[in-house]
Amino acid sequence: MKKILIALFVLFITVGIFAGNGDLERNFVKSSIPVIYEHIKARAIDQWEDDHSMILYTITQQCTSFMHILTTLNDESVLVIIDAIATWSYDSDTLTKNMDNIKLFVNEESQTFSVDWLLVMDVDWAMIEYTIDTQLEAKGKY
Repeated sequence: MKKILIALFVLFITVGIFAGNGDLERNFVKSSIPVIYEHIKARAIDQWEDDHSMILYTITQQCTSFMHILTTLNDESVLVIIDAIATWSYDSDTLTKNMDNIKLFVNEESQTFSVDWLLVMDVDWAMIEYTIDTQLEAKGKY
């Protein structure tokens, strides 16, 4: 029991460190999940060109949203994420690529999948986060 409490305490401390600290989240994604970081960075540069403060803001916002999604991921939110990807992929080519990548990680026989598909998505993570939060909050209130 003591080990479980210590593990939970460490988990809450880790999440607490990331919560609200965009620099830490951005640097964590940059060093630990470079594939996602490069997608985010490329989109920010494409959107803001030479406005460096907005590029940094966008990268930080997207990394913060991505980390929030990872720390709150559960069976219920996965279904919302997949639907949100259809809405918040950047264009039709990106949508096709994203959906093809999801299919690569789905085991249709057991209806299970690896969350590794999140690591290859090219989406607006802030809007995915918003969609998850609003959909799950609204669920069951009607």
